[in-house]
Amino acid sequence: MESVAGLRQLEYLNLYGTQVTDRGLARLRDLKRLDKLFLWQSQATPEGAAKLREALPDLRIDLGEDAEAMLRGLDGDAKPAPINTECPVSGKAIDPAVTSELDGKVVAFCCADCKAKFDADPDAFRSKLGLDAPRTPINTECPVSGKPVDPAVTSELDGKLVAFCCANCKAKFDADPDAFRSKLGLERK
Repeated sequence: MESVAGLRQLEYLNLYGTQVTDRGLARLRDLKRLDKLFLWQSQATPEGAAKLREALPDLRIDLGEDAEAMLRGLDGDAKPAPINTECPVSGKAIDPAVTSELDGKVVAFCCADCKAKFDADPDAFRSKLGLDAPRTPINTECPVSGKPVDPAVTSELDGKLVAFCCANCKAKFDADPDAFRSKLGLERK
């Protein structure tokens, strides 16, 4: 790590699967251009990463959350749970395999016919789902990439709807939302 600490222009560092420890991370404090650090399956702890982030507040550190989120996204069985237990169209018990999305949330139905009715006019069923009004994201630029957002790709922070340009940026945000607070004007007081 001593040699790496001398690379002042370094922007990305992948220490995946290495034996680097918190002591080794402390040697990186002077790498002011370091933007992203991958620590998945290393000996570094979240506490050591937090100390490094104090010295380099803009540094994005991945302790494995980004990779794990991506892998969950690739797993065809790993779908978010539906927000409802009863079909918003018929009132019957849901079949979790019959779903649609509304505001980034999974809505389940009892059958394909109810799904088709819902898909034709989802706003008509908002109140039954507790999603009374369509929400507008607080941002027009992705807080991760700076690109224009896709309003269908969202997360929440402090009860506010935040949009992203893609699912990858959403996963990065979800792994460490606090790292993006300042870009969204949602600093903690």
